[in-house]
Amino acid sequence: LAGLPQSDADFREFIRDFFGNSVLCELDSQGRILIPQNLRDYAHITKDLVTTGAMNKVEIWSAETRADFDMAGKMKDSSFTDKLREFSI
Repeated sequence: LAGLPQSDADFREFIRDFFGNSVLCELDSQGRILIPQNLRDYAHITKDLVTTGAMNKVEIWSAETRADFDMAGKMKDSSFTDKLREFSI
């Protein structure tokens, strides 16, 4: 993605949709990531969570929400796959 045209408005919108809620987090004295309360609320994180790699970022999900996420179904969505194809992904 880093090599794709940043001047393309559709590409910038696509990147915003993917990474728009990212935030730089602090670590506590034990090296744990402190997730801001507004993001814990947004992600419905109350106890268990799942982390996934996303390029050079980490996504943090509630375990329940991530279990419900259907990437296989997303890959069948023509608008999503059209964007992947458009950006040669």
